[in-house]
Amino acid sequence: MKASSVGEEAILNDLKGPSGSSFVPRSSGLTLIILFMVLAVFGWLAIRYRSIRRFEFQMSIFIMVYVLGEILEDYKIPSLSTSLPYVGSQIHIVSAVFLATMVVI
Repeated sequence: MKASSVGEEAILNDLKGPSGSSFVPRSSGLTLIILFMVLAVFGWLAIRYRSIRRFEFQMSIFIMVYVLGEILEDYKIPSLSTSLPYVGSQIHIVSAVFLATMVVI
């Protein structure tokens, strides 16, 4: 037990910046920015390849739905989290079903 707590402490110390502040809160905002950038890029690709039969369009839609589910799962929106507590996971399932139907068709 002692070794794991020492290992966890070492990992947490590695995540601290030069001023001693934690890196984790800053990375949360960075992750959200990157996820929105991914949504923008794949949204642009979905608009560019408008035909549902094109593989690029299908993959763009799949990635957009998956990223949307990831945003809703990681960053709980109070109005959605009370009425639909697992909406992010449900959106991940929808994107998996969409991917499966793309492969079958």
